[in-house]
Amino acid sequence: MRLTLRTLASYSSQPSPLLHIVEVMQHDACIGGAVAVDYSEPRRAWVKWYLRGWAFWARFFNMKQGAAVFCRRDAFRLAGGYDESIYVGEDVEFYWRLSKYARRTGRVVHFVRTPKVRTSSRRFDGMTVWRTLVRTHPIVIWFKWKQKSFWKDWYEMPPR
Repeated sequence: MRLTLRTLASYSSQPSPLLHIVEVMQHDACIGGAVAVDYSEPRRAWVKWYLRGWAFWARFFNMKQGAAVFCRRDAFRLAGGYDESIYVGEDVEFYWRLSKYARRTGRVVHFVRTPKVRTSSRRFDGMTVWRTLVRTHPIVIWFKWKQKSFWKDWYEMPPR
């Protein structure tokens, strides 16, 4: 079956981020982008406020999460792909390089604000306030993103 906008639209009555990705990628100047993230309703109130704060700073620092980063194959290759030596934040770092590549070549990346990709807040619900603030702080991530031992429990203790 050939993937078309009509085919994608028929799968759900809800707006689809995939439809928007297909639409923006129709423009030759667009080499990729990302889709905004909507976390499922957290169990703890402070997590909700924390995620709102993170979204604010993400706009300020142009941080786009990897729940739905997309790009053309050649742009992925020419921007250097994902840095596999980074354990946390590789999606953000790749988006920064993709954006830089787009500017350098006179092209653009597009951020799909709505509809958002829905993802789970379970990991945040399972961590203490302090641990969340430290482990998800952009400066901590930047200084520690290649230190495997620092992120061991992030990957070895799955959220349930």
